[in-house]
Amino acid sequence: MELERLEVFRGAPLSGFNKIGGFAGTLAYMASMGVPGMLLPQVIVLEIGGALAVMLGWHTRWFALAVRSVAAALLFHFNFED
Repeated sequence: MELERLEVFRGAPLSGFNKIGGFAGTLAYMASMGVPGMLLPQVIVLEIGGALAVMLGWHTRWFALAVRSVAAALLFHFNFED
């Protein structure tokens, strides 16, 4: 079970670190999708912290839900400008 958690969530911390490295580009992409830029730091913390928590087995169900499905659905499939 632990190996599966590592395999599934190994990309999320890397994605968070890539957002830090390409902060301006990520911010521009989020703005083009209508997502407020002030959410980017929270997204980064959720990706890195949530994925590490899942890999370590801490609150796995909640963080798995937040990191992979709810956060993406709310941020990129909900128009904040309406």
